Amino acid sequence: MKKITDELRRDHVIIATALSEAKFFGISSKEGNMQIQKAKKKLYRHLEDEEKKIYPTLNKAAEKDTRIAKIMAQETAEIGELIQEAEDFFEKFEAGEIDSDHHEELDKFIHSFMERTKKEESTTYPEYEKLAI
Repeated sequence: MKKITDELRRDHVIIATALSEAKFFGISSKEGNMQIQKAKKKLYRHLEDEEKKIYPTLNKAAEKDTRIAKIMAQETAEIGELIQEAEDFFEKFEAGEIDSDHHEELDKFIHSFMERTKKEESTTYPEYEKLAI
């Protein structure tokens, strides 16, 4: 259903905005730290929502449709990479290894997140919307 994917798209905006604001404020600042925590919480809730709300439908369709099976295989691999990047980023941040003077890690994570969501919104979500009608 479009409503579910619209919610997931809004999540992407919220997460990207929080990460961008963290960079703007400086990730070592109180405001920046709050934005990083907001992004982390929203990202993990978002991933859980995808796992529960759209992947079952897509995985079921993949059993009968090789095109969707390929999309889901790629989705699974790429989301695994993003999760690993997120975990690495948040671990380093929480350990104090990333600060406002060394925000390359944040830039890298923002870039990965934006590339991933762009693909998800143009490929995975439309496939789900076709199936969930």
